[in-house]
Amino acid sequence: MNIFVQKLMFFLLYLKQKKHKTVIALPEQPQKILLVMCKWIGDTFWDLQGIPALRKTFPDAEIHVLTKPFSGFLFQGLLPDKNIHLTSQVISDCRRENFDKSQWKKDLQKMKQLAPDLLIDFTETPFSAVFSALTGAKHRIGYDHLGRFSRLYTYRCHAEYGLHLSRRPMQLYLPFTKEELPFPQVVPQVSDPEKPGCDVMIFPGVGWKAKEYPAEKYRRIAEHLSEKGYSLCVSGSPKEQPLCETIIRGLNNAKTQIGTQEEMLSSLCSAKVCLSGDTGPAHLAAAMGIFTVALFCGTNPEFCGPLGKRVEILRSGCPECPRGKTQFCSVDRTGVCQKSCFMDIPEEKILKVLEDALNG
Repeated sequence: MNIFVQKLMFFLLYLKQKKHKTVIALPEQPQKILLVMCKWIGDTFWDLQGIPALRKTFPDAEIHVLTKPFSGFLFQGLLPDKNIHLTSQVISDCRRENFDKSQWKKDLQKMKQLAPDLLIDFTETPFSAVFSALTGAKHRIGYDHLGRFSRLYTYRCHAEYGLHLSRRPMQLYLPFTKEELPFPQVVPQVSDPEKPGCDVMIFPGVGWKAKEYPAEKYRRIAEHLSEKGYSLCVSGSPKEQPLCETIIRGLNNAKTQIGTQEEMLSSLCSAKVCLSGDTGPAHLAAAMGIFTVALFCGTNPEFCGPLGKRVEILRSGCPECPRGKTQFCSVDRTGVCQKSCFMDIPEEKILKVLEDALNG
């Protein structure tokens, strides 16, 4: 379904729900809470950090989450398996996600049958706002920056900009917790860690071509590390397999790891160092205490960089590189940047940081 049809359908659904304009008081003791967290892994990782505090505030409430299939593993050990619901149809990015109307209806019917009395929407898109309204939840909480779609929430929180990913979800938790929370509170759980682990795990794919460090530079870094005798693992999704294989083809002590995010985590938790662009695994690695080298150009790490004591962020000197209060560069994020200076972080600089970490 093309983007125009999607937007038209959701606008018609909005008109159907137009009566929901009044902001009503928050519930004092909800019995069943549904958290809608249907974004990418890094965003979802930070969104879920307030769940322990929510459980403390409402100890008798049954907490459920609706999330992407690739993010379900993040909630293991945090919520019962039966309370983790998966969907691919509550989309957060219409440029990169497909939409199936029939499956969307099935997912909606399942959430209606769940009958939550409190719903908190962290996905913050018109798509999720409409979905939340149609679940029938009496109390629906979301951000106030979605224009007319924000009226579909019964309680709206101010969307303060200029915050890091770790702080943004707190705006939806604060009405209940009443205090700022230390982050991260929740570290990814690994049931079957891979042993022995590799020296360096590389995640070259980042979703947007405009923020992807060049494959040929990753290749030269991998060649150097292989010659020094370090073991490498290059990981990605099935669609990133050609990229991963290009980087390590023919090298000693090197392999690719293509599979689920849960399988990726089992390898990552045993690695000594993680090398990545602006992508979810960098946040997970940093939270687990793995030395993380993150490469940034098209996005601003002040907003979305991994956090931790063992994190080294390397930035491009490109003049389009976003700084200050700017979150993204001006280059089209869906294509490859054509600027000759784009992602000009020298391989030598990256190698020095990696070798210092491996030897230190």
